[in-house]
Amino acid sequence: METLKRSSRRDNSLMRSVMELVTNQTQIRFESLTADWLSAWREAFEFCSASRDDLKMSSQNTDPATAASSAALKGSEAGGSAARGSVTKRLQQELMTLMMSGDKGISAFPESDNLFKWIGTIDGAQGTVYEGLRYKLSLEFPSGYPYKAPRVKFITACFHPNVDEQGFICLDILKDKWSALYDVRSILLSIQSLLGEPNNDSPLNTTAAELWENQEGEK
Repeated sequence: METLKRSSRRDNSLMRSVMELVTNQTQIRFESLTADWLSAWREAFEFCSASRDDLKMSSQNTDPATAASSAALKGSEAGGSAARGSVTKRLQQELMTLMMSGDKGISAFPESDNLFKWIGTIDGAQGTVYEGLRYKLSLEFPSGYPYKAPRVKFITACFHPNVDEQGFICLDILKDKWSALYDVRSILLSIQSLLGEPNNDSPLNTTAAELWENQEGEK
């Protein structure tokens, strides 16, 4: 019995060490890339702004067929703008709900001025091997949200049975079990719960799944 306890503690310690190493290395890379990313974003924005006048000038000399095509495109864009406005309103409401919820260990906020892309944070729950660790995630919302699920992935590397090397998450509510009733708050809470209660029946990281099964079997 004492041998089993020592083995269980060893597996627990090993998994914890791997997670801390991966998490810390990714945090360093993320922070070092932030300034470069912002600089590149600004350059792209300035380029697009400078090109806007050129596009306006070229549009003044068009034939009738091109003008008709342009009118049809504008009509389509008008419908798209209305749909986008509906999604924007929904996301604004979700942001307010999340800020007012008072939930501990989860947070999210739009990235710069882009309401369709958020950065979220999740703290590992107490009593799990993830306790004391904080993870960053990206949430990208499609134009069909909330009827289509957002694209959610870890930015911080997460050593977990249901998270792959690219940070993608195997979670049913982000796939076939998605419902328009879910929101950002429920997504973050579900992922936080998944950290402590993985689904080893469909692992994305088999090494993490094996370690988890070993520590669970020897408790």
